[in-house]
Amino acid sequence: MLGYPWLTITPFTTVFVILPLNLTHSYLLNREDQPECVGYACPLTVQHIMINCVEFAYIRSRFFDVRDMKDLFDSVTPSTIPLYVKAIGLFFKM
Repeated sequence: MLGYPWLTITPFTTVFVILPLNLTHSYLLNREDQPECVGYACPLTVQHIMINCVEFAYIRSRFFDVRDMKDLFDSVTPSTIPLYVKAIGLFFKM
């Protein structure tokens, strides 16, 4: 299961896993360099956006406080995640 045996595939998780791929993985299809987080100078990944990015820490704290992707899927209401992605300004970039 995508390398995450704890992840139950539902319509929500399917959409959530597929939507960010354009932003975080389109470089593979376009044969470009991997995008980096502007504020943190590290690879731009779904985990970085959802868990680690310092630039989004304040906004993220208003929606959830998790330590890893497992925590995110286990403890956060699915409807909260798109609201967070909209709040950080990435929803329409996906």
